Amino acid sequence: MPRQVVYESSYGGCRIAEHVKTASGRRIAALPAFTMDLLIDLKGRRQAQATLAGEKWSDERLISDCHDGRPVNPDNAGVEFACITERAGMPALRFHALRHAFAIEFLHRQKADVVMVQHRLGRSGPNATMRMYVLPEFSQQVTGADLLSQA
Repeated sequence: MPRQVVYESSYGGCRIAEHVKTASGRRIAALPAFTMDLLIDLKGRRQAQATLAGEKWSDERLISDCHDGRPVNPDNAGVEFACITERAGMPALRFHALRHAFAIEFLHRQKADVVMVQHRLGRSGPNATMRMYVLPEFSQQVTGADLLSQA
């Protein structure tokens, strides 16, 4: 299934499909077993929703929809995410911030490989990932300063 963003514009309801920006955005990504279980469950719930909706159902095979198969307007998705974070007692943040949180968590706490994180983020190469997320720890900076003084 091609990865794309599909939504209905609030300006006249026209349909907009935006394909991913780069070839690296089209990729195969391994998912943990619990995610696959959730997706299988979601597929079953979508089939039940489609049956109940009958002819009103718009079958576009989307993971996230307006509960009738139509694409979610990105503005509404942001509002829904804000409601979810508020109910969870989390600070207000943009949905896109989860991307940065993922990169930081995996690079710094999990000590993941930069290339793996770059691939998961859909970046075309590791350089941008390194520029944005990889900073030397202070202890590494001190070691580097000591090495320079010995040179």
